[in-house]
Amino acid sequence: MHPRSLVLICLFSVPFFVRLETSSIWDSNEAFYVQTPREMVQNGNWIIPHFNGKPRLNKPPLSYWLVAVLYRVFGVSVFWERLIMALLATGSLIAVYCIGSLIYSEAVALWGAAVFATTFRFLLVSRRLLIDGLTLFCVLAAVAFFLSWLKRPNPGRFRACTLFFALGFLSKGPVALLPVVFLLFYLLAIGKRQMLRRVPWTSGPAIFMSVGFFWFALVGPQLGWERVADFFWQENFRRYSGQEFGPARGPFYYLGVFMGDFFPWSLLLVAALFRSPKTFHRGTSPNSWLLLLLWGGTYFFFFSFSQNKQEYYILPIYPAAALWISACFANAEIPRLVRFGIALLLLVCAIFLMSVGAVLFPEEWLVFIPSTALILGTFLWLLYPRLEALAGMLCVFYLLALLIYLPALERYQPVRHLASAILREQGENGRFQAGYFRVTTPSLAFYLNRPILELYDEAAAMRHLASSQRVYLIIEERDLKSLEGRLPAATRIVDVRPKLYTTARNLAEGMKRGRIDGLRQAWVRSVYLICNQ
Repeated sequence: MHPRSLVLICLFSVPFFVRLETSSIWDSNEAFYVQTPREMVQNGNWIIPHFNGKPRLNKPPLSYWLVAVLYRVFGVSVFWERLIMALLATGSLIAVYCIGSLIYSEAVALWGAAVFATTFRFLLVSRRLLIDGLTLFCVLAAVAFFLSWLKRPNPGRFRACTLFFALGFLSKGPVALLPVVFLLFYLLAIGKRQMLRRVPWTSGPAIFMSVGFFWFALVGPQLGWERVADFFWQENFRRYSGQEFGPARGPFYYLGVFMGDFFPWSLLLVAALFRSPKTFHRGTSPNSWLLLLLWGGTYFFFFSFSQNKQEYYILPIYPAAALWISACFANAEIPRLVRFGIALLLLVCAIFLMSVGAVLFPEEWLVFIPSTALILGTFLWLLYPRLEALAGMLCVFYLLALLIYLPALERYQPVRHLASAILREQGENGRFQAGYFRVTTPSLAFYLNRPILELYDEAAAMRHLASSQRVYLIIEERDLKSLEGRLPAATRIVDVRPKLYTTARNLAEGMKRGRIDGLRQAWVRSVYLICNQ
């Protein structure tokens, strides 16, 4: 890697490392990856992961181990979990650069990594989804080593590819092996079937089996092999084929997700798809375009047929899309119609952010800086409509947004504040139970460092509140009203905090109401901390 390219990639990765400890833990996914490693360290059991005092076997433990090691060395802090996510995100950019260098050129590789670095969904993953960031890094590293082996058939490179596939398997399970499908089709499509004879068939599979399956081999004798089988059946096949793990979504769901999560690059990709690689890049091998098509198509079609769809499942498509865009526009101006369309939508986003800031933070003028910078950057980009200018502008915007929005949003992150209210009354060693009722806040277990109650049934909630033990519950206003008249006479409200709900449905409802007070009612709800004594 050229030193200049490494420096630029590091600059584009700066937003990943900003304010790692400022924001509260994001419920619910991040809570599992900060608390489970702590329980590993506390109970000394590194084989059977536990969360909230119960075994958590829905995912392999590699992500827990990485955090637990840092906890053991430096002490427990959310900083270490987020530092790992930021480092993995940076590693993913380097892997994208390596892939781009192997199939295109250094310039295409560099700006492809820059496009991927400024992808909205990837930024979110780098801040809150450790397991997906880890799996993505392993997958990209495996693809890079495979392409390197294809170019220079060194057995060590293939073994490295196998190792990273095994680590990906140890982080999220069989889904990490999906690139094997498009890499095999690619190998056959370009007429290099003979390369299969040069695969180290003894050492490669041995590495994968010994690394990818050794944890399962340890769990089976301890908990029974049915628990291992249950992981593959329930957490993989049933999660893919059944609807009990998530909402039912149509087969074209990911088209909308891609256009939104990959914005503004999604518009540029549409333009790139209409530009023939043969016409505009005569020196580029068609095999490169074939690889990216197989890459994106495999992930898109596989998850489009899944019954359980989540936005971040198609994250591995974005590196391929970023390289495609860079190959088309790294050395060319963006077409006028496309750049004006992107500029218009960026200005709409900036105005929307200003409106949201005026509603949620009316007394803080700093929240208008990122949106103002986005407006100015958009106009400057129109004067220099190149790919690298747009990527640089977005990187600056994300950096400002994280620096300013994260501290401001803390007022709408109630769990840490409510946990502090409990500890002020009871202390860390007090005799009490705490938990939540119908408002999922597993991060409470981390902030209190003890098992918590996870209640969704009214009868169970009333039974705990009626007990002689002191009980604290986090509850939404609507659920508190539903229990009125049945709560113990001594029940009191300890604290109340606002919680921000940012689903697309809530945002749309708020915009329909029009008035500022209507916006707040749609986007913010009161969360109560109650105590039965």
